[in-house]
Amino acid sequence: MPRDVAIPCALETVIESSLNAILMIDARGLILEFNPAAEAAFGYAREDMIGRSIESFIVPDPAREAERQRLLRFIQGERSTPGAIRVEVEGIARGGAVVPLEVTITGLEIEGA
Repeated sequence: MPRDVAIPCALETVIESSLNAILMIDARGLILEFNPAAEAAFGYAREDMIGRSIESFIVPDPAREAERQRLLRFIQGERSTPGAIRVEVEGIARGGAVVPLEVTITGLEIEGA
C-alpha cells in the first residue's frame, strides 16, 4: 500500500479504535468526526453529531466561562501558543446529563479541506 494511502488508513484506525472520545472540529466549530468512544461517552450516534456545533453541547457554566472562551478562540484559529491546549469544560450527554470533560485540542491545517 502506498504511503499516501497507508497513513490516512492508519489514522482512521487509530481514531476508530481509541478508548478516548475523539472529535474532529473545523474552524467554524462544526463537528467533522465523532468516534465510537465519543458515541459511548455522550450517548449520541455519530451521524447525529456530524455537522453540529461543538458549542451546542458544551455547558455555558459561568465558573468555566474563561476556559470555554479559550476553547472557542483556539478552534477559531486564535493561538497564543503553538501546539495543543488543554481545557476543562462540561458537556451535555444525551438525556441532559452533565459530563465533566478534559479537552485537549491540537490545531491542524489539512490541505484541500
